[in-house]
Amino acid sequence: MIIHCADSFKISFYEKKIDTIRQALAFIVQSKIKNSLKDKNINQQLIEKINHVFNPKISTHQLKTGDTLRVIYDDLYIDGNFYALGDIHCASIHTKKKSYFITEYFLPEDSAQIYADEQGKYHKISFLSSPLKKGFIVSRYNLQRFHPILLEVRPHLGTDFAAPHGTPILATASGIVEAATFSENNGNYVKIKHNKTYTTQYLHMSKFAKNMRVGQHVRQGEIIGYVGSTGLSTGSHVCYRFWKNGAQVDPFKEKLSTTTVIDKAHKVMFDSLATQQKLKLISIGF
Repeated sequence: MIIHCADSFKISFYEKKIDTIRQALAFIVQSKIKNSLKDKNINQQLIEKINHVFNPKISTHQLKTGDTLRVIYDDLYIDGNFYALGDIHCASIHTKKKSYFITEYFLPEDSAQIYADEQGKYHKISFLSSPLKKGFIVSRYNLQRFHPILLEVRPHLGTDFAAPHGTPILATASGIVEAATFSENNGNYVKIKHNKTYTTQYLHMSKFAKNMRVGQHVRQGEIIGYVGSTGLSTGSHVCYRFWKNGAQVDPFKEKLSTTTVIDKAHKVMFDSLATQQKLKLISIGF
C-alpha cells in the first residue's frame, strides 16, 4: 500500500514482485551455538526452521564445539530489501558421533512437501494443533452441544478457535485446496485435501488469502484466510473441521504423526535428488 500526502490524499494498492535468492551457509560451532550464530550474523528464524526440519532427530541446541552445519535455503526480497526467509532445500549436521542429512521432497499422492533423510524416512503428515498462531479454544468437538443461535441440541463437528477479526488462519498441513467459497451456514470457508485419508475445513472467514482458489497447493503454516464471523456465527472465530475418510472426527483424538519411508515408486527419483543435494552441501566451504 502506498499513501500519497500532497494537495490531495491518495492510497494506491498494487502487487510487489518477490525475488528469491538461493543462499548456502556452512559453519563450525565455536564454544556455543549462540556465539557461532552471532559471528556469522545468522537469522534466528533460520535456526528455528532448521530445528523444525530435523525434528526429532537432532536440534542445533545439542551441537558442541567442532560440530558442523551446512544448509541451502532461500531468502525473499522486495525491491532489494530483505522480506522474509523462504524454504530450506537441504541441510546436514555432523557431530563427533553421528551425521544427519535432510532434503525436501514433494509427494504427489499426499499433495505434501516433506523432509526426508538419506534413507527416505520422513514424518508422514503431522498437523498443527491449531489453525491460528494466537487464539484459544472456545468450543470443542461435541456431539451433544447446545447451539447458541438455533437454541437446540445439535452435534458440533468442529473445534472453535476465538481470535480478533482479521487474524491470519493457517493451513494445518500441506495439501490441495478443494473449495474456497461461501455458504449460508459456513460463511467464507476453505477446504483442503491433504491425502487419501484426511481433509480439513476452515469456516467463518472474513476473507480469503490472496489467490486462494480450487486446485492451489498450500503448505503447512501458510495463510489461507482471515478470522471473521460470516455465516451462522455469533462472534469472531474460526471453526476448524477435520475429516477422516469422508467423516468428521475430533482431531485431538487422532494419531497424526508417524514415521514412514518413501515408497518404491518414488525411491529412484528421491535417491537421485538426495545425491545431488549432498554434493551441493559438501561443496559449501567454511
